[in-house]
Amino acid sequence: MIDAQAKRSGAEPIYFGKLPDELETCYNSILSALKKVDILVTTGGVSVGDYDLMPEVYKRLRAEVLFNKVAMRPGSVTTVAALEGKLLFGLSGNPSASYVGFELFVRPILKRMLYSENLFLKVVSAKLAVDFPKANPFTRFIRGRLFFEKGEVLAGPAGMDKSNIVLSLAITDTLIILPGSTRAFQKGDWVKVLLLEDNEGSQILWE
Repeated sequence: MIDAQAKRSGAEPIYFGKLPDELETCYNSILSALKKVDILVTTGGVSVGDYDLMPEVYKRLRAEVLFNKVAMRPGSVTTVAALEGKLLFGLSGNPSASYVGFELFVRPILKRMLYSENLFLKVVSAKLAVDFPKANPFTRFIRGRLFFEKGEVLAGPAGMDKSNIVLSLAITDTLIILPGSTRAFQKGDWVKVLLLEDNEGSQILWE
């Protein structure tokens, strides 16, 4: 999935394979990989569990951790570190969270490295097609699709939006932004929507 996202962004990805949950193996493999790439993207191991080894890997590398948590869902454990002019993106091991993390954090950096003026995903406004009854203090990014109905642009979920369900990513063309709130969102509310399949992009981040 990340390989495909990188290609869509204009990069030439190199896949280094899956690593076991062993500190020495992870450290040595990442140290070796850094010599072959301009930026490094890893998935998993960035939280606080017994097998989440990336914080210790960053420490051993003497990388500067720029941030290690974001107030968003999914992808709150996204981590970004810097080492000798290179960025290391530690995305969540959850597929939907890593998908969102790539689009929001990795893609703009790739676009900058490719000298694009439009670094960010284009944003449009649309009306919600369904209710989102559960309030969340974090900004939520819903995998969605745009469609037209009675002359209006609507945005609705591409499928079940649970973090462990990835099938809906195959038909997702937008990320619906639900700002952190203490209230629920209702059908008909206006929301911002990020266009994933748009090739033009935008010079500014959404407000």
